[in-house]
Amino acid sequence: MNVGIGLLKEYFYEKRRVALAFSGGADSSFLAYFSRLCGADVTAYYVKTEFQQESNLGKVRRFCNEQDIPLKVLERSALGDKNMTSNGPDRCYHCKRMMMNAIKKAAAADGYDAVIDGTNASDPVEGRPGTKVLGELAVESPLKFCGITKDMVRKLSKDAGLDTWNLPSDSCLATRVEQGRTITLGELKRIDRAESLFRCKGLSDFRILINKNGDAKLRVSENDRVKAAAALASVGMDLSDDFASIGLDPEPRK
Repeated sequence: MNVGIGLLKEYFYEKRRVALAFSGGADSSFLAYFSRLCGADVTAYYVKTEFQQESNLGKVRRFCNEQDIPLKVLERSALGDKNMTSNGPDRCYHCKRMMMNAIKKAAAADGYDAVIDGTNASDPVEGRPGTKVLGELAVESPLKFCGITKDMVRKLSKDAGLDTWNLPSDSCLATRVEQGRTITLGELKRIDRAESLFRCKGLSDFRILINKNGDAKLRVSENDRVKAAAALASVGMDLSDDFASIGLDPEPRK
């Protein structure tokens, strides 16, 4: 771990000014914190689209305020592009490219040459079309370059006192909708509402997944199935008008 941190320090000593593609997750939060610790001039850029959870922007603002990191929020519409709403196998690629292009343009206008993101050394590459965009747009991933994995990010964040250290890995709301089913604003809002209700019932690492017929499944880890069943019994009626049906997914979340 010391080798990776040493390399990361050297990276920020060399790149004194960086624009960070910021999601508010454990990886980009640690990167924002550590870049400032090294004395780098960093601005966080958060792209807000209909695909993000409504509550996420508040968390992003709070973290950046606490860490005294300049934040720029760029609003874009994902629902205006059929490449994304049609929900085909390349949806993630088009979405990532739209967001990174927005960040690159804003960062260049602010005088930043280098744009970085929070991809770490243990993030899978295969099967993630959005990762291809990073190479195409010359977005650098210092955590990956320095060999720092997700487990290392969590330990380093915990040692630094960051409350983001144990955030579960997350993805946008569009990933909840089965490939091939058209993505609509109404359904994204219903998914967001449902997940907010389940979070209020004590669940943290879970997903609401929608199949092509509009049926909703609550997917949780094997250890959380009892808690999830109780939560579903509690709020299921509140969600009965939002989905064709809703139930517990027999497949556990891994």
